[in-house]
Parts: sequence; structure tokens; C-alpha cells
Amino acid sequence: MERAIGYARQSFWPLREFTDLHDVNRQVRQWLSEVANQRQHRTTNEVPQLRFDRDERNFLKPLARTSYPRLHGVTVNPTAPKPTYTVDVQRRPLSVYAEAVR
Repeated sequence: MERAIGYARQSFWPLREFTDLHDVNRQVRQWLSEVANQRQHRTTNEVPQLRFDRDERNFLKPLARTSYPRLHGVTVNPTAPKPTYTVDVQRRPLSVYAEAVR
């Protein structure tokens, strides 16, 4: 898991083009299902999708019935040579999260 971001940067992002955020999501889901989660992992010698199905899927909880409200949106810079996306994230003190789980 430590190299997941580096792996995605090297194997998914190069030479791809996107029209919008929905296109990014569509392409990454396709890449995950057809490439990344189907290859044999060098460290575990297992296919990630098979390992997930066997060891982790049963521990997941159902998604919330209602979606979480967006705190901030995604902004696009259309004047950049390649469109760039920025996601604004609202930061809160850790005490807020600690109180939420009580």
C-alpha cells in the first residue's frame, strides 16, 4: 500500500488526457478493473482483486444512505495548457473528529 500513489502516478497518469472529473473517474475505474487489480503483485505474489475479495470484502460496511454534503468544490483552470483540477478541502482540528466518533 505504501507505493500505491507512486504506482498510479507512473502507470495510470502518463500520456492520458481527460475532459473532466467524470472522465478521470471513468478512466481510473477502468484501469483499476482491467489492469492494476488484475496483475500479480510482486511483493505478495497475489492478484490484488482476488486478495481483496478473499480477505477484506466481508469487513466492509454498507455506504451511508445519504451522501455527505460537499464542503468545497472542485475548481478547474481552463487557461492552463492542460486543464488542472484543484480540490479544496476544509480542514478541522482533530478534536472535531474525536468528538464525532464518541
